[in-house]
Amino acid sequence: MPFGRMRARRLHRLALNSLASGDMQRAGLLAEQALRRLPTNDPTLGHVIERVTMILTLASVADASRHLREAADWLTEAATLLEDFPNSAIRDTWLAEVLTRLGDSLRQAGHHGEALEALRHACALAEQNGTEPLRTAGAHNALGILAKTTGDYPRAVHHYAQARLLIETTLGTDAPELASLHHNLAGLLHIQGLYLKAEPEIRTALELRRGGRLPDRAGIAADLSVLGAVLAGQGRFEEAKQSLETALGMWESLYGPQHYEVAVQLHNLASIHQEAGDLDAANVYFVRALDIKERTLGGSHVEIGEVLCNFASLRCEQGFTAEGLMLYAKALAIFEACFGPDHPKTQMCAGRRSRAAMAISK
Repeated sequence: MPFGRMRARRLHRLALNSLASGDMQRAGLLAEQALRRLPTNDPTLGHVIERVTMILTLASVADASRHLREAADWLTEAATLLEDFPNSAIRDTWLAEVLTRLGDSLRQAGHHGEALEALRHACALAEQNGTEPLRTAGAHNALGILAKTTGDYPRAVHHYAQARLLIETTLGTDAPELASLHHNLAGLLHIQGLYLKAEPEIRTALELRRGGRLPDRAGIAADLSVLGAVLAGQGRFEEAKQSLETALGMWESLYGPQHYEVAVQLHNLASIHQEAGDLDAANVYFVRALDIKERTLGGSHVEIGEVLCNFASLRCEQGFTAEGLMLYAKALAIFEACFGPDHPKTQMCAGRRSRAAMAISK
């Protein structure tokens, strides 16, 4: 085996170790070095797949760092490399994986139409292969998340059910791979206000992740975040705070205090403190969450709209109604640009703004 390829593989293994430990900067540097050292004069599909695996690692680093456009660019490059080869079972398997991840990155970046196109293509490739049910499940799971994001809750349920059936049939009903589906279903139930139904789903996700051979720290932190939101929806604020503060500590330990996931926990804690009546603490959390999310996502992302809308509610409750109306207007503009006027989030924000405006006019 050529020395360059051996060196590239060793660097890539080190990059994967750094990625698993949360050292994104080192993981990215090592993966880039691995990719540069991999010989480029081998035109075979096997060589291209090895190149794609390194590109996928770079995409994972970019995604974890919330550099979503960079992640999408890496994944597009990987898809292009694979599409240069004729259809085959192995080529289609890898292309389905790449397109699933591309669709998810595009969704997170707010490009929902492009995300849907990539995910449908991924699902079709995986289904026609027939030998990779878990990749088909992954595509359905990603389609479910996209449907939830765009407000099509029945379609989200359909895709989650398809993914669950495939995983249970392949791996059994207690497979750790089911954790993400229980997590996503809990999130879907939460967004519809079905908190009692959501709680057993998220607790099942936690149980599956904690029972795995290698407990998934990031997954557990994400589950604790959803559990906190679900408990808050039931009015169990002290339990919710405990769950979210544990998740916050885990994310800060994994990625540092300025990471996107830290902002997610800060936003959740802000909402819980507001509901519990501690408005000053809520204000501090909202400001920190908004600052981190604007720096990681940009000012026009849908998640900025969500923080602004909730922050507006707090400022109105604190008596700063004029400021609240301004924040509502910014949030509404983001929701309308991302979703249009008929999406549940757009209508919710417009309703809140109208009620606040009526209150100030009295």
